[in-house]
Amino acid sequence: MLPFDIEASKAHAKGLERIGVLTAYEVATLIKGLDEILALHEAGQFEIKPSDEDCHTAIENYLVEKYGDVGKKIHTGRSRNDQVLVATRLYTRKKLKQISAEMIRLQEVFLNMAKQYEFDEYDL
Repeated sequence: MLPFDIEASKAHAKGLERIGVLTAYEVATLIKGLDEILALHEAGQFEIKPSDEDCHTAIENYLVEKYGDVGKKIHTGRSRNDQVLVATRLYTRKKLKQISAEMIRLQEVFLNMAKQYEFDEYDL
């Protein structure tokens, strides 16, 4: 779920900038840190420790440790329920797109097989 929480956190940071809670510099810093976390995750090097509880806290802890107080602002105005719900919806959307693509490929296989084994009524 970490990549989806990062995606949501980037969008949230940009929204916080639009309403004046974060400066452009703070958003750039947070997005840089979120990109670092994602790269570490993809390399299998981002650890979510038991003391972090979950990826949301691990993200915030990383940002605070690396960038100071601006890291504390990443979840401003977001409840834990909101964070989980948005990440879950992003994950579900991605999986539905994958399933849809697989269904299209399956339909193509069926169509090709139907064409390959096509016969007319006079072949009987």
